[in-house]
Amino acid sequence: MPRAKQPAQSNQTPPSNPTVGNESTGNGNNTHSRSYADATSGKTPQPSQQSNSKLEDMLLKQTTWNINGLAPNKNELEVFMKSNMIDVCLISESHTTSRSRINVPGYSVYLTPHPDGGAHAGAAIIIKNSVKHCLLDPFAAPYLQATSIRVEDRSGFLNLSAIYCPPRHTIKEEMFSDFFKTLGNRFIAGGDWNAKHSHWGSRITVTRGKELKKSIDANHLRSMSTGEPTYWPTDSNKTPDLLDFFITKNICLQNTLIKSSLDGSSDHTPVILILSPIAIPHDSGTDYLHNSKTDWDCFREYLESNIDLKLSLKTNEEVDNASLYITNLIQVAAWTSTLS
Repeated sequence: MPRAKQPAQSNQTPPSNPTVGNESTGNGNNTHSRSYADATSGKTPQPSQQSNSKLEDMLLKQTTWNINGLAPNKNELEVFMKSNMIDVCLISESHTTSRSRINVPGYSVYLTPHPDGGAHAGAAIIIKNSVKHCLLDPFAAPYLQATSIRVEDRSGFLNLSAIYCPPRHTIKEEMFSDFFKTLGNRFIAGGDWNAKHSHWGSRITVTRGKELKKSIDANHLRSMSTGEPTYWPTDSNKTPDLLDFFITKNICLQNTLIKSSLDGSSDHTPVILILSPIAIPHDSGTDYLHNSKTDWDCFREYLESNIDLKLSLKTNEEVDNASLYITNLIQVAAWTSTLS
């Protein structure tokens, strides 16, 4: 059972070689956190267990973003995470070193620099302190850097991994597979793979994309993308294309929703993936939460049965968290009560 990491800033220094993602525990427990499993179990916590982690009770909202340097773009990232209610941010091209220290209030930060020690490439994860998690060993090879953590939901342990694959390396199917095997039996890995293939919506298919697709097939994985460009080159002679997406294992597709975001000043745009404890209706291009088939009695009953009216509202952060909790609760109530 993973233990909660302390909410304080934490930066990891990777070994020079890729390592298997074994569980890593912190130096203390976050007594105000509930596991994602507890949050999605439908059980009401005892008063001593209640916390602002109620905002995690319904959805786990994550994003992958090649931010082209974490330190210089930290303020922009904080605004993006707050405005989009992001729980976990998977960062590509963090451009950090073993000496880097990044602080994001309310979040834990984990860094995997490039193994040569330079401030280029690299990956990072930024996760809300209210989400109980543990840090896994980094994967740090010249061709792929990854930061990974473990959370828990109704289906068991779930490993989340932020990756970055620099473009200049030749990566074979076996090399991708070596990495995927470190992530266990259930995972979501997101980032800039620098691998183009029409299967996940890229404009063209290149050799690295073919090798990655072979690895996906051999390991019974699934790629998840929006099918829209995520890379917008500043060179007018280059064409936008899709480079940033998720690769998953044993994730129920019906419980996910993926969408593009046009926020940010990087030459890459974020991709948001929502993981829900229940099936999410997927209709033809509309973002409406309800339709003519919505059972409003069921909607009302769901809210009355699940809403927590004892949330503390003493600080600005608690008010923000409560607002997010209500928004998520209404969203899931609508999905539960609406036939697709």
